[in-house]
Amino acid sequence: MKRTYVPVCLFLLAAITVTALHCMPAGAAPKAAVGKPAPLFKLPGKVAGQTTAISDFRGHPTALFFFCGCEWCFKCGTAWAKLQPALPPGSRTVVVFASSYSDALEFAHQTNLDLSTTTLLSDPEDHVPDDLYNAPTCPRVFVLDPNGIIRYTNNHADDAPRLVPGMAIALKALTAMRAAAPPTAPASAATGSSSP
Repeated sequence: MKRTYVPVCLFLLAAITVTALHCMPAGAAPKAAVGKPAPLFKLPGKVAGQTTAISDFRGHPTALFFFCGCEWCFKCGTAWAKLQPALPPGSRTVVVFASSYSDALEFAHQTNLDLSTTTLLSDPEDHVPDDLYNAPTCPRVFVLDPNGIIRYTNNHADDAPRLVPGMAIALKALTAMRAAAPPTAPASAATGSSSP
């Protein structure tokens, strides 16, 4: 029994090491981390030949989603669409889709995303989630504050991609968006009226 146990353990140890090295090079820190500026990128969107940069959304709390169109992404996108009306004023949603813009648009229509506040970007090579955000497993969301600082991402036991329902991820993102939004002035302060 000892003879088979040692090779099996060595094989498992080697597999774990190779997997860890593939996911995160030795000595590398996460490229996108809560409390750090969001890695910058530009991707093609609706208009051929034009790109949109994530920095274009500075000044707004922004939910940055990485979707591929799988069942998990569909459920998370549908859940997010239901919550979009509850977002703070001025909020934006950016969807980086792992296919063409036309596929992203079809996904947005099928999930009922609000296209008046959602920007769709095409990344068929998954360069942004894989190489810049170290977020290869979808669905992923990063909430950015108006200064472009990451305030939340779904990498916890209670909101991990493909381990919890899409609504759990969407609700956590909504909470983070509300926390990332600048405070609003009370109605009386905004109108200049005062109470007696």
